[in-house]
Amino acid sequence: CDNDLLNTIIIRFKQQCKKCGTSLMTDIRSKCIDFLSEHDITTLFSNLLENAVESTRNVPNSFIELTVTPHINENLTIITMINSCSKNPFSTNNRRLISTKQNKWRHGYGIKSIQRIAKKYNGNTQIYYEPQSSTFHTVIVLNKEQTQ
Repeated sequence: CDNDLLNTIIIRFKQQCKKCGTSLMTDIRSKCIDFLSEHDITTLFSNLLENAVESTRNVPNSFIELTVTPHINENLTIITMINSCSKNPFSTNNRRLISTKQNKWRHGYGIKSIQRIAKKYNGNTQIYYEPQSSTFHTVIVLNKEQTQ
């Protein structure tokens, strides 16, 4: 893409994906994230990709697809992440995500950080599991006109 910082983040995760046999495909359109601070780019994409890589471990033929595109409304950017996921990561009772990491008390901040950034940019986050395709979906809408 046209953002050096995001390229560095993607290359780091591409190497991780290669080690565990996961394919990583990206489609990041030009100038879609120019309004994000370097801190927000790092937090947002590192957490998205870290969660996706973790989810695809030990899943045969696993994949991660990341797209960043402008919306028809030129002030909006849509970030979509779809990744393989062997089982539903939500608890059955309250639809909260269940961490697969050993120390569950010290995890779960990644999704909260993603949601905080979406809120900062007058956006929103939708996450869901699709059982028919065994995929986890994250859709983030960001507005170039931030609230804070």
